[in-house]
Amino acid sequence: MVKIHADAISGMKAQYDEAAKRLLAQKSILALILKHTAEEFMEMTEDEIEACIEGKPEIASMSVEPGEILKTEITGISTESTVPGEGKITYDIRFVVYKPGEQQKIKLIINIEAQKKWDPGYAIVTRGIFYCARMISEQKHREFEKSDYDRIKKVYSIWICMNGPAGEECGIASYRFTKKDYLGQLPDEKQTYDKMEVVVITLNPEKQSENQMVKVLNVLFSDIMNVEEKREQLREYGVTLDSKRTEEVDVMCNLSDLIEERGIEKGIAQGIEKGIAQGKRQMIMELIQAGVLTSQEGAKWLDKRMDEAETDN
Repeated sequence: MVKIHADAISGMKAQYDEAAKRLLAQKSILALILKHTAEEFMEMTEDEIEACIEGKPEIASMSVEPGEILKTEITGISTESTVPGEGKITYDIRFVVYKPGEQQKIKLIINIEAQKKWDPGYAIVTRGIFYCARMISEQKHREFEKSDYDRIKKVYSIWICMNGPAGEECGIASYRFTKKDYLGQLPDEKQTYDKMEVVVITLNPEKQSENQMVKVLNVLFSDIMNVEEKREQLREYGVTLDSKRTEEVDVMCNLSDLIEERGIEKGIAQGIEKGIAQGKRQMIMELIQAGVLTSQEGAKWLDKRMDEAETDN
């Protein structure tokens, strides 16, 4: 007998989010993302970029209990940001990377967010701008003192939308400051204003892409591939997951069978199909009694007429 509880679903979603963040925080994956989103690293190899990532990326840890947010204690920059009067926000992943420079290394602060929905009720890029602004403002007393604003480090907020706009191709878009002269021509000192950038990546496992990063992310977050299919596909793309990362992919695959991130209705449908395959016909009847499914919907999954389903009910 199967019962669906809101708390159980919330708990499974939290576990899915946790596994997704830990998978993204693998340095090889971060290096791949930076190579295709940050102009500072596009001419470098992924191995070179990986060597530039300082310490171990900080990951915000989600409790399986709804509403709780914990902080994983890992060496690196904190995922928590608290500004008096502005409240606290928690970044999914945040880390520091140093790009080799002609005179000295260039420090950048990178934030990566895993977003399940393209349209969560607000514009993702706007939230990304807010995150960038917070990462800049909190550099006061950390990266610079008083009015030494030239010491501000550039920040990136990179958003990965697992489910992009329906029917649309995969995409990568950058949002940043540019200079435009309205009168005369002032010196274009890019390093003085190139301090924040939002990047939005939209995925669609049903669409093909020639971009290496998109191909890899599409496989990692695919809800139609099992673990072995994902490992085989990733090997073709030159990506090898260690045993720990494979376990995280396994967790995501198992949970996505129960929680379809594109809509709980499809997740229920998948669960029903599995129940039928296992002979658990009673599960469907309980869903009808609980009001989760109508008699017509139950009859559809049972492959029998509605009056027969109602009789059994």
